[in-house]
Amino acid sequence: MRESTAPAVTEINCFAFAGTPDSVTRSVYALPRTVVQHTWYALLVESERAADIRVFSRARAGDDIGPVASWHGGSLGALPIRIMSLLMNAGDGIGAALSEHGDFVEHGLVPCPPTPRGAFGHALGAYAADRSIRAFVIAL
Repeated sequence: MRESTAPAVTEINCFAFAGTPDSVTRSVYALPRTVVQHTWYALLVESERAADIRVFSRARAGDDIGPVASWHGGSLGALPIRIMSLLMNAGDGIGAALSEHGDFVEHGLVPCPPTPRGAFGHALGAYAADRSIRAFVIAL
């Protein structure tokens, strides 16, 4: 998984949601479009049965395409807590923490989605039948 080569972070956004898949999905879709305009952003989602991470990046703000990487496994474990700690340090080390969590699949360069729904809809849809989920959206 590649780290963004963008200039220093000027704004960090972090959102956490928990509840039914429908309520969490509606909340994620309602996030401001600026979340997916960052040079690096990620979705972490987890239920009792599985967990997924999707990481989007682009070299510069405004780029139309960028690499996407994903991870799928049984649990996020303590990763959300670790990321919260790193966010208190301007987000330094988040990419490394994600990489240490597991092997990511690189999906190559894809068009950058213009909305949170476009970026995260597919990953959240995989959890529609679960009883409850947790989701974290991070944008650097």
